[in-house]
Amino acid sequence: MGLIGNFDTSNLIVMCGAAPIARLASPGIVARTGVMIPVRLTLRQSTDNLTSMDLIQLEIFCGVFRERSFSRAAETLGLTQPTVSTRIKEFEEELGTALFSRLGREIEPTEAGRFLYDQAVSLLAQRRRLEEGMTSFLNRVEGPLVVGTGSAAAECLLPGILMSFQESHPSVSVELRFFGDGVKALDELRSEGMDLAVLPPVEGRDDVVSEPFCGDELVLITPPGGQWKDRPTIHLAELKGLPLITLLAGSATRASLEQALAKNRTRLADFKVVAQFGRTTAIKDVVAQGYGVAFVSRRAVATEVEAGSLRIASVPELGKIMLSFNIVYQRRRELSPTARAFLEHLRQAVASVD
Repeated sequence: MGLIGNFDTSNLIVMCGAAPIARLASPGIVARTGVMIPVRLTLRQSTDNLTSMDLIQLEIFCGVFRERSFSRAAETLGLTQPTVSTRIKEFEEELGTALFSRLGREIEPTEAGRFLYDQAVSLLAQRRRLEEGMTSFLNRVEGPLVVGTGSAAAECLLPGILMSFQESHPSVSVELRFFGDGVKALDELRSEGMDLAVLPPVEGRDDVVSEPFCGDELVLITPPGGQWKDRPTIHLAELKGLPLITLLAGSATRASLEQALAKNRTRLADFKVVAQFGRTTAIKDVVAQGYGVAFVSRRAVATEVEAGSLRIASVPELGKIMLSFNIVYQRRRELSPTARAFLEHLRQAVASVD
């Protein structure tokens, strides 16, 4: 019988999600199909500082896994890049295996990393449920609120809405995550890594609830000066010869553009696509510098157009390309008091958005 203090560890089971991973073969070791995975445990008789660094490391690891970048994960987690890199290195040393393959400036998870992420998501979701359960028990609007979006328009609107909510509820900490792919955002929502999201209309999913949030329009932006200064209209045939910058495949904005082009019996492949980016912010910057033109959300460029750093040109053949966005949350998961309060806050904000 193993003892830590007065605690019997011989029958201690390490839990991940709803099912036990394995029984402790000896203190600090988890046995799984012949593979010995070291587990760091902290057990104390008193309740002071009853914490484990494992959850912190798992949060950091999941952040790097999602972002595929140490620097972007550090920004999302509010840490420095050296801290994130060091914690991942220490974690890999403790596990005795690499979690990521370093390919120059790019990183990709190894098979061990993918396996760990699948398990970690369940464990972190279980921790969130525990936090939310206690908050619900105390009936207080406090703790973390995680909102996701894949929309440049919502990315412009949500920060202000989130901060006005946080100002009304000082005990709440808010986090906004951006997803270039709506499918990934839905997967994160389903894994309970987020409370709710603002996304393009979701079709064929009965596991989520969707409520209207706001509308928008896809517009063609051009540089502010030079040959573009007096060109309020660009016809489709002319547009095919211009350097075009687009969002990556998989984004709702690009899909809307492709649908509008298809109505005119043309495709993106017929255009001179010189660059593709994952964020509208990057596209705005390069267009403002004169490298080409691009289709983006009107809301996303309102400030730049007003300041004169970007211009909007019409494409008569395409007409108006309208976009819409919904508030999305899980149907079968009870929202925390904080998420419920924010949902009501969003509903009230909808009236003033348009």
